[in-house]
Amino acid sequence: MKKWIVLGVLLAAALISGYRWHANQPEQKINGVVDQLIEAVEYSKLNFRQRSEVHDAIREVMAETVDFQGEAPLPEGEIGYDSIFSRLDFIHSVTTLREFTELDRSLMISDSEAQVTRTTEIKFAAGKSFGDTQTWKLIFDLELGEQWRIIRIRGELIQE
Repeated sequence: MKKWIVLGVLLAAALISGYRWHANQPEQKINGVVDQLIEAVEYSKLNFRQRSEVHDAIREVMAETVDFQGEAPLPEGEIGYDSIFSRLDFIHSVTTLREFTELDRSLMISDSEAQVTRTTEIKFAAGKSFGDTQTWKLIFDLELGEQWRIIRIRGELIQE
């Protein structure tokens, strides 16, 4: 009986250690940063997430200023937190749904820099009368300081 208990404890410890090792790999951390940003930008009127929670989530994964490049509705140029938050709050106020579905993702890492390219289907709606679905190629450039942070976002609408 004691052998089974010891074996169970060792197995649990190995599983926990394996999970922690996997979660601390650069690939997992980088993908987690991008996923956290996408989750913060997604929106539904039925979602009871507070704006302050969204702002905090964005602060955790983005640099103090982020260089945006691409087509509208992406802003253009280097933008700080306050501008990002006011734009996002405005978009939340005029839309009832913003849902992101990942179609493809690639990741490149070079020392303290990384790039995630994500093809994403974005479904959005403004009330019951207007909605659309678009496919975007989003490129996230990240830099490692104390942790991985997004420093540049490029977006391109893929014509269908």
